[in-house]
Amino acid sequence: MLQPTRSSIATSPHSPTALRQALMRLMYDGASHGLRIELPPAGAHRIRDLVHRGAQRPVSKITSVKLGRVVQCESALEVDAIQILDAQGAVATFSEQALRIHYHLDGQARHHVPDLAVLTHQGRLLLFEVKFQSDVDENVQKRTALLQGALRATGVQYQLLTEDQIRGGDNLQRAIRVLRRARHATCKVQLTTVLDRLVRLGCAELSTFDWDVPGSVAACSIAYLLVQGRASLDASVPLTARTRVWANQGSTREALTW
Repeated sequence: MLQPTRSSIATSPHSPTALRQALMRLMYDGASHGLRIELPPAGAHRIRDLVHRGAQRPVSKITSVKLGRVVQCESALEVDAIQILDAQGAVATFSEQALRIHYHLDGQARHHVPDLAVLTHQGRLLLFEVKFQSDVDENVQKRTALLQGALRATGVQYQLLTEDQIRGGDNLQRAIRVLRRARHATCKVQLTTVLDRLVRLGCAELSTFDWDVPGSVAACSIAYLLVQGRASLDASVPLTARTRVWANQGSTREALTW
């Protein structure tokens, strides 16, 4: 396999292939820290497909608003994590099963496929492994510690997510409510109209955009702008029609949940 050189890798965090470019940079940098990174063929989303005849566990599918495609999940907990990422304005793009990491632990060659690879609008690459706490055994803990250290040296965050992080607090319910509206967003003209109005207001309650009105075009547009990261809301309080929302100017976006 040809290894990329730094001069061959574009760095724009907003290009259509930004996530793959970030993973290619990790392929280059990981080699210096005892990691060999394997990526899917060009044009493929996953290093391995979860949906196939010999699959050993049930697989769920969810349509991502942000990606505009079906995402494959190995557990209900992954479905929840993906919904939170999908609704997060800080997330530019993400993919499931996006790479295989080859490493050595306790003198043995091993490999690991993180559940999710995430790229933020600021160009940060994060890798998440999603597991129920009951499945986090000593081997998972040792792998997590090793990969966190090695990947941190390359500027990449690796994190193990359990139900405590994913289902704790209001993040999941907030995401579900935002996505429910964002799936019904209308044309670009309407989105632009609503965004322009939000910019003029500076900051407003969601009720200004008929958040609690069933089928409201304005509410659906605001929700889609939140998913895109072109608007943010006050995530420190439960999501209601009184929650305040504002337009993002330049690179200012809400912080990532994890």
